[in-house]
Amino acid sequence: MKRKTERVELHAHTKMSETDGIISAEELIEHAVVAGHTAVAVTDHGVVQAFPRAQRAFDELKQYVKNFKVIYGMEGLVADNISGGTDVEDLEKAASSCFPVMLLAKNAEGLKNLYELVSKSHTEYMYKNTPYIPKSLLQSLREGLLVGAAADGELYRAASSQKSGAKIEEIAAFYDYFEVQPPAVYQAADSAPDETEIKEDLRKIAELGERLDKPVVAVGNVHFIHPEDEISRRVLKNQDPKYQSGLYFRATDEMLNEFRFMGEEKAYEIVVANTNKIADMTDEPRPIKDGFFPPVFENSDRELTEMCRARAREIYGDALPDIVSGRLERELELILKTGCSAQYVIASRLAKKSAEAGYLVGSRGSVGASFTAFLAGITEINPLSPHYICPNCAHSEFLEAGGYRTGVDLPDKVCPICGAPMKKDGFDVPLEIFFGINGEKRPDIDLNFSGEYQAEAQKHASRILGKDHVFRVGVIGTISDTQAADMTKKYFEQWGLDKEQALAAERIIGVKRLDQVHPGGLILCPQTPEQNELFPIWHKSDDPDIAVTHFDIYALFDHLAILDVLKHSDPTVLHHLEKKTGVRAKDVPLRDPKVIECIAKGRTDGITEFGREFVLRMLEIAKPTTFYELIKISALQHGTYTWTDNARDLIESGTAGLSEVIATREDIMLYLTNKGIDTETAYQIAEYVRKGMAWRYGLPEEYESLMRSRGVPEWYMDSCEKIGYLFPKAHTISYVIFAARIAYYKVYYPKQFDEVIKNLA
Repeated sequence: MKRKTERVELHAHTKMSETDGIISAEELIEHAVVAGHTAVAVTDHGVVQAFPRAQRAFDELKQYVKNFKVIYGMEGLVADNISGGTDVEDLEKAASSCFPVMLLAKNAEGLKNLYELVSKSHTEYMYKNTPYIPKSLLQSLREGLLVGAAADGELYRAASSQKSGAKIEEIAAFYDYFEVQPPAVYQAADSAPDETEIKEDLRKIAELGERLDKPVVAVGNVHFIHPEDEISRRVLKNQDPKYQSGLYFRATDEMLNEFRFMGEEKAYEIVVANTNKIADMTDEPRPIKDGFFPPVFENSDRELTEMCRARAREIYGDALPDIVSGRLERELELILKTGCSAQYVIASRLAKKSAEAGYLVGSRGSVGASFTAFLAGITEINPLSPHYICPNCAHSEFLEAGGYRTGVDLPDKVCPICGAPMKKDGFDVPLEIFFGINGEKRPDIDLNFSGEYQAEAQKHASRILGKDHVFRVGVIGTISDTQAADMTKKYFEQWGLDKEQALAAERIIGVKRLDQVHPGGLILCPQTPEQNELFPIWHKSDDPDIAVTHFDIYALFDHLAILDVLKHSDPTVLHHLEKKTGVRAKDVPLRDPKVIECIAKGRTDGITEFGREFVLRMLEIAKPTTFYELIKISALQHGTYTWTDNARDLIESGTAGLSEVIATREDIMLYLTNKGIDTETAYQIAEYVRKGMAWRYGLPEEYESLMRSRGVPEWYMDSCEKIGYLFPKAHTISYVIFAARIAYYKVYYPKQFDEVIKNLA
């Protein structure tokens, strides 16, 4: 049998080891692969937040690299005799007598148990921002886990303190394997004994492993890749420039040389043979389960379907127009197929509950492209083409090919059937924007609640689905580019250094500093798989009842339903204006000429969406005259490279009017389909431009040729190539609806308006 020649690193810290490790998960895995290793372990301090990135990196590599695995683990702090998180005296005692332990997941059960240990240590056994694991709890949840005696843990401490053989064997019995580090790493510690003593202690552990038939493995306790990377960690921890921790990723030969004092055979055994033996004991559990796991509660499919169909008939009559029934049934098909009905129903109930409390709800992102969301009361935006609808007899007239871009701007009209004044609606937002060209996108619902009501909305979500199935979304606060540069500059000035500054700064970007909470994100968790099979949790220190996901939104977005319950000032302002004036905000006409003029002329103090100095200059140049053009102004201010050196130049030169310039991806899609380009291609071009691809790489020749052949002018294609990002049209519409309502009160109830704005300032 061929001997394995490369070792396996079983103890490595990534940037998720708080202000300690400086390796990204991707860098760690890539380095191990390039070095010819067959596996590498990710074992951060007390957390598993690097797992999602490690899994993604591994998935990308495995199509090119065979016979490699990522071992998912953690270095935890274990303590004896903790009775419970409410007993502070016990936790204080634990903090003074704890010891590190290595936990490696062998399989899916081990991963689940590891997640439960993380959850409990961050909720029940947290003391001074440090999570502890009671030894008894670890014992009860060790199935599927390999429990290792950490290189500087209780076993090494017992050996170095000359405890009796019986006591050492008693300690050793708890572990599945024992770690040892290179002597140089031990020597770097404060008050370390001399090298001779360290080597003697390491021999004791090696002999103990042989006597008890437990593997002893040599680990690097890796915190960075190369020895020269030490400078970056010194910056991170503000250590003396002469300090050498030795915590780099050693090559196999280097590690063999570190343990050659034990003899060639023993060195090979602990460096190569045993590390591979431990790696072979693990399979490949998936930290983030493949698939989508939506929340489920009884009859949500039927509730959503019946609610939306009933509301459609209420508005458009029993004989629904084809455009209404076609859009509704297609959306319901997609929503039910993806298992997202509960997400819609919960959002609907939250919006209605907020309205009952007197607070309107605004929608964010592209959810306004969903007709189902409109009928369910989740958004006020009707995404159908501009149309008239009679509130008396339900007669409707759709202007699919008309010159009006929003129903708000349609001229007044009386019903030809019954003579009643007709309502006007429709904002022309394509279904594909929300669901994808082939219905491949899962619904993403983001809502703006009043800051005075947001907390209640979040609590109500828990009441609907159950407290154990609604979690706040965690955010991992990391060192930014600017912070890294500042820390490095300060360090180099403090120690009088003048080289390698940029490199040192770059390597600490992204290192974890603290756990935070997303301002409004809620994870809607299914009954199965259970939460601890999907992610660990932690509790806010100032509110222990709030459970937060250990992983961030980017790790969970594709696998769990997420509902953003965010806060915004406009719903609060309108709530208080309604109370002051007795006029319902929903009754305010959006197309009042004086309201449009108020905004267009820049009289926008107190109107957040149009109040910034930058926007006032936009209004002065573009001179909007319609509701649709206010939508354009709003979208242009939120986009990237959409106004300056782009739309502004086109408007000022007379090349294009405000209503013609590109402000949203919907503008592109609708413009191109009106030019005769098929829907799928128009969508692809719009997405390409929206994401800034045309700005980076230019429009592909096939797009340019097609657009030119359909009569698209050169200025339009040139504008596409200047755009870095386009804001969602539906998001903008919601902002402008709220702004127009606030402006109405400013125009017609100035005294009350001023009082409300002053009181809320």
